Amino acid sequence: MVEAAVARDPRFELCDLELERGGVSYTVDTLRSLKAAHPEWSLVLIVGTDLVAGMSAWREPDAVAELAELVVMSRDGEAPGSDCRGRVVPVTRVDVSSSRVRKRVRGRRAVRDMVGAHILSIIESEGLYRQPERAKVGVKGQRIQEGRVSSVEGDTGQAE
Repeated sequence: MVEAAVARDPRFELCDLELERGGVSYTVDTLRSLKAAHPEWSLVLIVGTDLVAGMSAWREPDAVAELAELVVMSRDGEAPGSDCRGRVVPVTRVDVSSSRVRKRVRGRRAVRDMVGAHILSIIESEGLYRQPERAKVGVKGQRIQEGRVSSVEGDTGQAE
């Protein structure tokens, strides 16, 4: 789905580095790999205020800060902690989350105003999210389906 989401915008490129590496993935390892492969790149790590608050518990947080510029998206005036070492960028909250999309699809409610048409097409054709949430286990290249979907029509997707 990420591939479909970025395919229509030349500013983005899908990177499956973490999938190729396998196992547990840490941000610091990904940043090191990207920097080694592309030393000319200036890396930027974009996080929300919710994640930056717990960064001190991340694996090698000082190395993360050295490898990439930290940009903290502050939604509707949320303030990161005083120890935030990143550039704070105020943004307008967009109330769309993957869990909300899955819940609406399971409830046979519209999501067309929450996801792009190409993403909706994947959800419908692959029958995603129709069954209750359960553990998703698979290997690279294996598709994990949670049910079948015939159509995601109905209300506009604006109100819960």
